[in-house]
Amino acid sequence: MKSTIFICLFCLLYSGCTFISNKKEAEKPFFVTPKQNISTVLDSFVRVNYCKENCFNEIYVDKQDPIYYIMLIYTGKQSLTFRDLQKPIMYTVISGVKFDIYSGVEHFFEIDCDSIFREKQVTTYSDKGLSTWVVIDSLGIITVKDYFHAEPFMPLPGNTEKYFTGAN
Repeated sequence: MKSTIFICLFCLLYSGCTFISNKKEAEKPFFVTPKQNISTVLDSFVRVNYCKENCFNEIYVDKQDPIYYIMLIYTGKQSLTFRDLQKPIMYTVISGVKFDIYSGVEHFFEIDCDSIFREKQVTTYSDKGLSTWVVIDSLGIITVKDYFHAEPFMPLPGNTEKYFTGAN
């Protein structure tokens, strides 16, 4: 009888620990590593647009069609999605700087616990210290443009871009 009770308690303890372990796994956002060509662009962005403190560093990936992607890289004092209050489920670290990654999937899915992400404050928009690069990948050909005002998942504005040449 004692052995049966011991086995039952052991099974309950084991299943409880497994449940807690699986829940903790679900609470973690996904760390992703960019491919080499994009890693180089992101590294250049960090070097040119380094924001010292209290900055939001964000990447927005928008797949337009099977061969055309637009990736918006942003840093600034205010999140570009501050009105949406959606939290990213992916992130990466480039040159010691953490970037939250948005792809639209966070509208439909979420992580259970997002305590590592800073809360977005709903305030008026500020363009202080902001920098936005748009990376266009068409058939593997990468083009980088520096935009003053570009919104994620929206058509790119006309006449506000500068082609990135690597020089300031």
